[in-house]
Amino acid sequence: MANSIFPTNSDRQRGFTLIELLVVIAIISVLVGQLLPAVQKVRETANVNVAENNLLALAETARAFRRANGTLPGTLAELAAFCATHPELCSGLSNFQFGPTQGYLFFIVKDTSWKAGADPAFPGITGAVSLLVDETGNLATSSTPGSDQGRTRMFDNIRAEAADTVADLLNLDSSAPSQVRDFVESATTVPDVFARLDANGDGLVTFEEILQFDTDRSSPLGRFLTIVGTEMKLGAANENVSALPGVALSSLQGDPGALFFSFDGLCSLTKLLVSQDGIAVSLCAKLDAAKAAASAGDLGAKQGALQAYENEISAQAGKTLTFRHAATLTTLAKTL
Repeated sequence: MANSIFPTNSDRQRGFTLIELLVVIAIISVLVGQLLPAVQKVRETANVNVAENNLLALAETARAFRRANGTLPGTLAELAAFCATHPELCSGLSNFQFGPTQGYLFFIVKDTSWKAGADPAFPGITGAVSLLVDETGNLATSSTPGSDQGRTRMFDNIRAEAADTVADLLNLDSSAPSQVRDFVESATTVPDVFARLDANGDGLVTFEEILQFDTDRSSPLGRFLTIVGTEMKLGAANENVSALPGVALSSLQGDPGALFFSFDGLCSLTKLLVSQDGIAVSLCAKLDAAKAAASAGDLGAKQGALQAYENEISAQAGKTLTFRHAATLTTLAKTL
């Protein structure tokens, strides 16, 4: 574990302190709400830049192949064999795998004209742009179909897992639900979390630093980070995660508490976890009523609306949402 937020294994018999719980919840909130979207954005840009450079080098090497053989290569394997015997003509491909490279899948099309192309191995996750280059080096790009849906699905899965983890942590200390919102929304929370994750102190946080922050799978944060790596397909298609760029604190926008500790955030999560739209709408109506009552300073009406929300959640457990997710939504409602 790069930074010890929770007690070490030898000390865990004493349990977790309230501050330990709140710090880990804050880290998860900042990761899901701000940091992961930011590093994903620079990841996609970095990977497509590598793909573009590789395609331009492929086109150049294909021309060298034609000069030597009188024809253009028909497959990557054919070009790889050529480079194995003529490395001096393939210097631009020294880091190319002649297959999946940095999150992209490469191919050659040779019909009426020769082209090499690259698609993200997981659209919206390892990249979102498809590329084609002709033998002269003219490059064309387009948005990869399914990218927006793939990215949304990835972040929805991470958000659902984060919500379950946060709820489990809140249930470890009965005083945590009443304090977590103010703690996470404190002006010092985002800078503090960023500094904790910035292991080398260079002012940037990378995917590698995030994944290495807690590698103990027996800890809640360690388990969550493992799931993050899996959902984000980090390292897929020979992606060099350590080469991915980081983001600065200034690139983090928004309220870290909005996803889990606001009426609107809980409504959005409810819509994600409840399988029937009509039920989700009914539940969100109760949250809207609680929000309006809170704005009006009517605490009794607020609590009544939240209790109605919790009652409906309980009634829908095992029907339109899982028992696990029902418990998660009920716990998060108690933070409002």
